[in-house]
Amino acid sequence: MNPGDRVRGKDGRTYVILKVTEMHYGLVDPTRPPMIDAKNGQQVAHIAVRHEEVEPLPVQGVAQ
Repeated sequence: MNPGDRVRGKDGRTYVILKVTEMHYGLVDPTRPPMIDAKNGQQVAHIAVRHEEVEPLPVQGVAQ
C-alpha cells in the first residue's frame, strides 16, 4: 500500500495512509483536523500501526 491509500483499521474506522515504513503505516483520520509538527510545519500521523493491522479499501470510483 502507498501514501494516500484508504484502509480500515482494527477499530473499524477508515484512515488514509500518510507514511509507509518497513513495518508500520502512519495513518490520518480524515474526519479529524490535521496534526502539524510545530518545528517543521509538516503533517504528522494520528496513529501508527503495523502493516497487518489494517485492510485495504477499494479505490473510490474504480469498478472492482
